[in-house]
Amino acid sequence: MKDSRTNRNNDQLRRKSTRGASYQVIGGFWQICLRVGASVMLARILTPEDFGIMGMVLLVTGLFSQVGFNGYTSAIIAKQDLARKDLNTAFWLSVATGLLLFLILFLLAPFFEHIFNAPGLSSAIQAGALIILLVAIGTVSTARLTKDLRFGTITIISAIGVIMEMSLAIWFAFSGHGYWSLVWAWLIVETIMMLAKLLCAKWLPGIQTSKDNLKFILRYFSSQFSNSILVYLVMNVDRVVISWMLGPNAFGLYTFAIRLPSLIFARFASPVSGIIFPMLSKKNYSGNNARLFEDYSNAARYLALISFPLLTGLAALAEPLVLLLWGEQWRAIIIPMQILCAAYAVSCVASSVSAVFLAGHRPEILPKVTLIKLPLSYIFVTLSCLLWGLNGAAFGYFLRVLLIGFDYFVVKRLFGASFKYLLKQLLPAAIASLSCGLTALCFMAGTNALGISKIYGITLSIILGAASFLITLRLFFKPVLDEASSMAKTVMAR
Repeated sequence: MKDSRTNRNNDQLRRKSTRGASYQVIGGFWQICLRVGASVMLARILTPEDFGIMGMVLLVTGLFSQVGFNGYTSAIIAKQDLARKDLNTAFWLSVATGLLLFLILFLLAPFFEHIFNAPGLSSAIQAGALIILLVAIGTVSTARLTKDLRFGTITIISAIGVIMEMSLAIWFAFSGHGYWSLVWAWLIVETIMMLAKLLCAKWLPGIQTSKDNLKFILRYFSSQFSNSILVYLVMNVDRVVISWMLGPNAFGLYTFAIRLPSLIFARFASPVSGIIFPMLSKKNYSGNNARLFEDYSNAARYLALISFPLLTGLAALAEPLVLLLWGEQWRAIIIPMQILCAAYAVSCVASSVSAVFLAGHRPEILPKVTLIKLPLSYIFVTLSCLLWGLNGAAFGYFLRVLLIGFDYFVVKRLFGASFKYLLKQLLPAAIASLSCGLTALCFMAGTNALGISKIYGITLSIILGAASFLITLRLFFKPVLDEASSMAKTVMAR
């Protein structure tokens, strides 16, 4: 009876997780279409320097807004018996942290303007610092929605937010506000999205707090705070080095080179990856670490099936896409974009390995692992940037991503994980994606030789590349395709 109940609960969890992943994928595709469509107009109104200033604002505020609250979110998701007092405790700690970080960033804004040599950056950062307060207020409600696997709600809010943000940005840009168009649109929409999540979570903070749970929350906060700083500095090493060494104009070009690869990561891989930790945390492994890593590897397989073909196809069609969407003035970003596609293909799968440490109740390991990778990351990117400029920065970032191998080495030592099992799960997606990219590349070359319009050439190349991906899976990895199809059918199951 107990086994049947456990199996039934696991099936329900699997169905709910799959549905949540599908919401994220569909919503991610929708957001990519909107952002790319808006960028076609914005790239012709604003300058690379405008995008560079906004990129620097996001870089600096992102460090403060993300590192201060990940620990609270992880604690809420990880705790099995969550009481209202626990949520109140996390909320007031989050607000206190937000106020402190807001004040620090507001005062440090002139310093960032000086080191990046970007006039006007200080006031933009001070305005953008308001995002920290919004994140602080919305941390608990977002964590509640995530813990309950309500990814459909999160996706709908995000999708509506993208429509509003892009519409406002275009309107402000046409009005001649330069980079402030991007800053204002971002702040307005983030405020609306925070309020929407509060309403959907159906929770408001109370006064009563839990002293007993304070230690549990602070344990996750302390480990995640230091780790989040290190991870953010490692993940954004390319942006930091380019901002410092090459200035806002080059950084603006780089933001467009990384735009499509990072959108695929942020709107497909990252949200789906975010489901892995809540999913694993709901299972009781009772010390069976090998089973924990197997479940992670199985989830990583679906990440690869989504992200690998998209990024491979993007790398193959980078040149015609850049020229069609943004024009000849952005040609310099083609090679960096192709390099970054390779980097993000690895990162899409590898970045989720932190879920194994968290679900295995070893969060304190994460900052130690990241600390080892930090100096190597900056050495790789800085030297590459000095040697080859913008292209070098992208190549250095690719080398940085390969350092994720150290994370897997630690997982293998601590959890007895089978790295061969993970590679076996990723192999079908890798081979089928290679077929997809080669098909798209060859067909696009053929359409260029025949003088066919770029729009038709790109469209047909995408269709044939996707067909090649599915055919390869069907011919050589049929069980994988059948299981993916079966998982898709459960999405709408009640």
